[in-house]
Amino acid sequence: MNKPTSLILPLLLAGGALLAQDESARPSPFTFEFDVIHTANLAMDLPSGATEDMRNTQYAFELEYDLVLDEHGRRVLGFGLEVSRDEFGGNSLTGLVPEQFSSIGLEVSYLHVFNERWLSLTALTVSNATAGTDEWDDDGLGVQGLALARYTFSESLNATFGIYVDSLGVGSDKVNPVLGVQWTPSERWRIDMGVPSTGVTYIPNEQFEFGLVGNFRSDVFALDQPYRQPRNWTDGAKVELLDIRLGAQLKWHLTPVARLELEAGSVLYREMEFHYDDLHVDFESDGSGVYGRIKMSFDF
Repeated sequence: MNKPTSLILPLLLAGGALLAQDESARPSPFTFEFDVIHTANLAMDLPSGATEDMRNTQYAFELEYDLVLDEHGRRVLGFGLEVSRDEFGGNSLTGLVPEQFSSIGLEVSYLHVFNERWLSLTALTVSNATAGTDEWDDDGLGVQGLALARYTFSESLNATFGIYVDSLGVGSDKVNPVLGVQWTPSERWRIDMGVPSTGVTYIPNEQFEFGLVGNFRSDVFALDQPYRQPRNWTDGAKVELLDIRLGAQLKWHLTPVARLELEAGSVLYREMEFHYDDLHVDFESDGSGVYGRIKMSFDF
């Protein structure tokens, strides 16, 4: 589960927008999102030296509620629920890798806009993430924490920095620095590097956005017994799923409260890494694969 990193973009954007809003212009407090990503056959190298195809579909839905704590909208308390599921099928890896990855997370966040230059975001998520089973596993229970600050140098340039902690992470991945830069050279163009996104976006009007975007995913799941590699691994085994994608994106503001996102491109790299204590086994992609994505968002 990428939580609470999926909070970063909407909340940081809201921080800037709330500065210019009065009580009557504030957005609806609830947001519902449904997201589907499908990856076509992607060749994977096995530890044995063989190569097999893999395809998967990821489903996720998220419900968020934002509580504005002051009349100027400078302090926002957020609550969220996210449920996601990956289904791997139609490939000869059945029995070697889990056919499903499931996660659920409850999150609380706090956004504070100090002034026109500074804002901060802190978030805490309690989640359960399992691979190979639909049942909850105590080994999949984890806590993720995020602490960020954003500094605005000018109307066209800002930087985000902070730290992300994940109790489910393996080794040094439990603690990660966070850094991002956003440059808006004109009203039509935006360039992002790092967090919360990486890409180049063209904005012809208020209704549409066109972009070339890079996406990074790194999630850790508790591993169910039948899929432990090798089979004699016991409780505490984990699998990390890593994807790096590059694609073309369209964002369409259908109405003031409804948005559609379409994205298509290439999975440049995928890795499944099985961990148990200091041991690990890797499945890595051999080449790239095509993916498509559709996402709907509603405010109410």
